[in-house]
Amino acid sequence: SDYDNKSININVVTFTSDEYNDYIELHDYKTGKKINVEDNGVIVSEKLAKMKGIKVGDYIAIKSVAK
Repeated sequence: SDYDNKSININVVTFTSDEYNDYIELHDYKTGKKINVEDNGVIVSEKLAKMKGIKVGDYIAIKSVAK
């Protein structure tokens, strides 16, 4: 796609697994199945996944540019 070799800016929200379970419960909008996230896992939007060709189980690089 047009986005394959381009950097994009995204907002990242972090939680520990305990905090995550206290505040957020995610479900697959197609199946209704609950989505669980591993301690070293991330959730990306469907739009971002399609733009970058990301699939479940893929490794992604996130570069911090915090100032």
